Amino acid sequence: MTSPLTPYADAFVDDVARSLGELSGRDHTAECVIEARDIATALLGADGRFTTDELEGWLDAIGRRLEPPVLVGSTQLRSSELLRVDDGWLGRPS
Repeated sequence: MTSPLTPYADAFVDDVARSLGELSGRDHTAECVIEARDIATALLGADGRFTTDELEGWLDAIGRRLEPPVLVGSTQLRSSELLRVDDGWLGRPS
C-alpha cells in the first residue's frame, strides 16, 4: 500500500525540480528530494517522536527516492541518525 505522503512528496519533487530546471537548464531532482526529506522529517517529527506508520510512510515517500535509497525497516530507521530533526534551520527565517 502506498503512503498518503507519497503523492504529495512526488508532486513537490517533480514540480519544483521542473520549475528550477526551466530556469537553470539543469536537473534539480536530487536537491528537491533532499528538500522534501527535510520538510517531511520536520513535519513528522514536530511532536518529538515518530510512529511506525510515519516511519513507513517516510520510507515509501522519501526513502525510495534518495540516492542511495534508504532500504531499511521502520525499526532500523527509528534507531538510525537519518531522521535527526535539525531545529536550527526550522527556527530561522527563510
